[in-house]
Parts: sequence; structure tokens; C-alpha cells
Amino acid sequence: MKRPRYNLGLAGLGIELAAAVVGLTALGLWIDRRLETEPWATVIGASIGFVGGMYNFILSAQKAARRAEQQAAEQQAAEQRTGNDLEDAG
Repeated sequence: MKRPRYNLGLAGLGIELAAAVVGLTALGLWIDRRLETEPWATVIGASIGFVGGMYNFILSAQKAARRAEQQAAEQQAAEQRTGNDLEDAG
């Protein structure tokens, strides 16, 4: 069975989540050092990164699930058409 290409995009979801957390945590660290507000900007940055990353992760996973359901329905309909064509020919 041929796998759709969009599944390759799902492989990067974990990396995107980690990048959001690491990136905003690093920004928080930079702000803390600049403004001497440790640890608040780091905690806030990590929290925003986690929430934003999870939001993106969930949306992407839901979109992929809808695509997979649609593809399965299309494949099932195609198989039924093929089966009906064979019955009509026989």
C-alpha cells in the first residue's frame, strides 16, 4: 500500500514542538539576563513555547487525521467501484 506524502510532514511535529519550547525559553533567558528578572521571563517563555507548540501540534494532528479519514473513504469508494465493475463484467 502506497503511503501518502503528507505523513512525512508529521515526522517534524515533535521537532516543531521542541523548537518552540527551546526558542522561547532561550528568549526568556536572554530577557532575564538583560533585565535581571530571573527566572520569570524564562518561565513565561517556556510556558508560552509549550502551550503554543502543543496548540500547533494538536491542530496539525487533527488535520492529518481528517486527511487520513478522507483518503480511507476515497480508497474504500474506489474499491467498491472496482468490485461493482467486475461484477457487471462477469
